[in-house]
Amino acid sequence: MLVEDNDLDREVTREFLEERGANVNCAENGVSALNMLKHSKGSRYNLILMDIKMPLLDGFETTEQIRELSDRESSQIPIIAMTADGFDEGKKRAQEVGMNAYMVKPLDMIELKENIYKLLDEKAQAIF
Repeated sequence: MLVEDNDLDREVTREFLEERGANVNCAENGVSALNMLKHSKGSRYNLILMDIKMPLLDGFETTEQIRELSDRESSQIPIIAMTADGFDEGKKRAQEVGMNAYMVKPLDMIELKENIYKLLDEKAQAIF
């Protein structure tokens, strides 16, 4: 799942992932992402790319709510933070809320691919 409110960033990242064989569902904000997770019948997400600064519910708050979900499989999905904020405070906050990796925009696509491989098991890597 790609959670990104910026149309251009969402499109570029989605295309990068889909060109490599990933099936990408997009959400424009944290509220939409949570709804998608809660209503995903039979389909599970392997990874979430989460923008930090979004309207309605930011990436930190969204991640906190994901980590509190009663569905253990959904609550444990690896989450990569994506942000224009490269300061240590943001990285620390990302760790505190349970994000698994922290990337600064504009995204380095090689670093993104490396982070995805680090976080996904062999089965999930095979589809990417």
